[in-house]
Amino acid sequence: ERGRRAVKPRSVWWLAPFLLACGGSLFTVEIERSSEAVIAKGNILDVLLGDLGFGELSDLDITTSEEIQNAGAEPGDIDGVFVQRMSLSVVDPPGADLAFIDRIDVFVEAPDLARVLIASSDAFGDGVTAVDLELEGLDLTEYAVSTSMTVSLSATGRRPSVDTRLLAEIVLDVGVTREGACKAARS
Repeated sequence: ERGRRAVKPRSVWWLAPFLLACGGSLFTVEIERSSEAVIAKGNILDVLLGDLGFGELSDLDITTSEEIQNAGAEPGDIDGVFVQRMSLSVVDPPGADLAFIDRIDVFVEAPDLARVLIASSDAFGDGVTAVDLELEGLDLTEYAVSTSMTVSLSATGRRPSVDTRLLAEIVLDVGVTREGACKAARS
């Protein structure tokens, strides 16, 4: 209409950090852990059963990890914990492979929570020295904020013909709530 001035939208880009800083999960913290284990050689009749013995993965404490502490987050600020990658590879001896494994299953458990499968693979064969496991895509927040979260690797197959050192690696993405984001922004 006549006499009315057109209102031009004003640039509010500078408000974005303030509007977003305390709303929703703003960022994730990546936590990477690894552990080595030696699988003792055996004869052709020995069967690999049970936990493979990756001690450093057996008791993961995400809530007190340096990565979470550096983000300024506390256990109550964690919202969404997902495995992004888990792998198994041969470290030693040179030329060794994972063909002695038929299947591997990775479980997580915590006090008062059920033991659940989080990753697995049966993609082992001659010449295969590293495998990325298939992930279940579960949200592990309840396990991560419990008093103790245990990860165990269980395998079936035949013991290797030589002592074989394996490396297991896990990468977790930990979502931080708006409160955690605000704490991190203030620090």
